[in-house]
Amino acid sequence: MAWAIFQNLLKNDALKVTQIIVTAPSERNLGKWKEAGAKTTTNNTEIFKTCEIIILAMKPQQFKGDWKGALTCLKQSKEQIYPIYISVLAGISTQNVEKILKEKNCVESTPSVVRTMPNTPMMVGFGATVICPGSNCNKICIETTKLIFGAGNCVVEEVSESLLDAAGALVGCGPAFAYQFIECLADGAVSQGVPRDLANILTAQMVMGAAKMVQQTEKHPGLLKDEVCSPGGTTIAGIHALRRGNNFGVAIMDAIEASTTKSKQLND
Repeated sequence: MAWAIFQNLLKNDALKVTQIIVTAPSERNLGKWKEAGAKTTTNNTEIFKTCEIIILAMKPQQFKGDWKGALTCLKQSKEQIYPIYISVLAGISTQNVEKILKEKNCVESTPSVVRTMPNTPMMVGFGATVICPGSNCNKICIETTKLIFGAGNCVVEEVSESLLDAAGALVGCGPAFAYQFIECLADGAVSQGVPRDLANILTAQMVMGAAKMVQQTEKHPGLLKDEVCSPGGTTIAGIHALRRGNNFGVAIMDAIEASTTKSKQLND
């Protein structure tokens, strides 16, 4: 996810690659960052000493893990920077992020944390991100986060933390569900004789166009659907097949529910 975030920033000239420092537990995941021109390190201490904005983009389990090696150095440092912490940690509440950072960074006051859930379409400039400020966030923290995640054609929406697990499931997991839908549509076309490459091209363009219709017309999706369905026509026949057994809509809603539940479990 960090790669998608910074790819979008670089493509939109919102950030210079020389401003980026990337840390990872080993060199294994740093190769593409080095090739892109970013500074890399395996020592978290350097990040915490020098960066004004820190994006926490590791797995939640890693965030809760052992940072003691870095913390010892931080505690001995004469100059302590208190940056904005932008969390991309699935399921971890702002309160828990603040708590863990205070424990691991030896920060005396509550750190400035913004919890976010972006998605991978950010890599092509069409991402969506939901954000929630922590207890010690001011307007600058929020606006900085919006600038980072809103570069290009990306959308950023601020929500209450009570909604972030569900909104995050929609935004963060939704692309995978959309890819599954696109794959199934293309499979259906292939089963009817359309070549695979052509089916993929047409399906992607159709879904993108339908999404644009929802955005630009601001009509309810159900109304837009009705506008395509002529009485006794081919489209309504397909809609009937989708709704047979009431499985289509229920399966999609169940997917969002399952992802929301998992997100909440990660905070425990």
